[in-house]
Amino acid sequence: MDAKMKGMIVTGLMVGCLALGLMAQFNGAWLTETEEADATTGEPESTTNLGLRESESIADAGDEATCEAMIPVYEAMMSDAEIKCDGSDLVMVMALDDICELMDDGDDKDDCESTASAGSTGGMILWVGSIAAILATLMLVMAIAGVEVDAIPDNVGMIMNWAAGGLTILAVLVWYMMLPDGGDMSASTGVYMGVIAGVMGLAAGGMDTFMEADDGGGDAAPAE
Repeated sequence: MDAKMKGMIVTGLMVGCLALGLMAQFNGAWLTETEEADATTGEPESTTNLGLRESESIADAGDEATCEAMIPVYEAMMSDAEIKCDGSDLVMVMALDDICELMDDGDDKDDCESTASAGSTGGMILWVGSIAAILATLMLVMAIAGVEVDAIPDNVGMIMNWAAGGLTILAVLVWYMMLPDGGDMSASTGVYMGVIAGVMGLAAGGMDTFMEADDGGGDAAPAE
């Protein structure tokens, strides 16, 4: 494989790492749980999506008019929440820290605060990984364009590739390890985006480090 092709593939992997890492950062569904409707209690079907910093609850109100009528009631109880209707579905988005403040002291509040702390810590690590991915992408693009910066050592780009992938994977692992034990929520799109982004970053670092590339010039013809 020639150097230009290798550079383009590594750059593509790093761009994918950056894009998916940013998408994971703002994704509102790292964990999800769906509860079926309960005819006995009258509870409607609902879905809870948990992101790094926010929780989204979606409940079927039956029809759009009922949903609209329920908004003022929930706004009075949860003034910090963003509440809207999506057809007949009542959608409520609220920061985890605000949810924890509404809870009474006890195990549930402790679990909520642990979840909020896990999201905050994972998000910060993910930001650092994204910054590393941005720097790695810039250096790769400059290399493809033939721009050389003498002040930057040759191995910095390789280090940034590894850092971007490693920190992105680390963000997911740290977030998961800090979550409280128990619960029925399952991993969702945010986790998958973060893992895939990290793998792409590590693949870029591995390819840049271990795959040799020729200059495309070939061997010189023997003199006659």
